[in-house]
Order: sequence, then structure tokens, then C-alpha cells
Amino acid sequence: MDNNSESSKDLGGFFAVHPRDDCPHIASILENPGERRISNPCQECGDLKENWICIQCGNIYCSRYVNGHMLEHNQNSSHPIALSFTDLSFWCFACDSYIVSNELRPLLLSFQNQKFPMLINK
Repeated sequence: MDNNSESSKDLGGFFAVHPRDDCPHIASILENPGERRISNPCQECGDLKENWICIQCGNIYCSRYVNGHMLEHNQNSSHPIALSFTDLSFWCFACDSYIVSNELRPLLLSFQNQKFPMLINK
């Protein structure tokens, strides 16, 4: 990463990542919202540790740090955006960046309700 990067800041060997708030690929995923569930294992290998859900089609695959099936799915389908079950962050493969957007808020709330149902019922 170069020293002129506006998307990260060197913190003694670590980098602070600044998510994009202007991802142009959000519109394509909001056209067909459908129901998306975070309770399934990777559809390719069955891994349960670090999975992502494709926001466009709802398929669930493991991260690039497990067996890379979500990355493979993106390369084969060109579906741009996935959500991590681990930290509920959105990643755009086309932008190569985490993304934040008010347009994604309803999806994020739905996933938060699934991951933390005990907080909703109080």
C-alpha cells in the first residue's frame, strides 16, 4: 500500500480502513431484496467459521481466509457485494472495499436482528 493512499492510514504496521460511502454497485443488489438468512454453512465446503452471504443471490460461502469460496462465487457470478457473518460488514468486490450506505441500513438491521435476537426481544 502506498503512502499516498486516502483509504487507509499507517498505524505502526497496521492500517485503518475507511469504507467507501459511494459504492455504485449498491443499486444492483437492492433491485431484488428477497429474504436473506445468516444461519447456513458454506454451500461448497460446509465450513461454519467465517462465512459471507452474497447480497444479490443469498448464497453463502466461506471467506478467502478459509477456502475462498465467496471470492470464487464473485469471480464466477460478478455479484458485487457480500456481508460478513463475523462482523456484519459489507464488502464490494468490484470496488475492492468495505462499504457503508444508508441504503444498506434495512439489510444491516435485518442481519443484526438475526444475529442478536435477544437484543430485539428486550
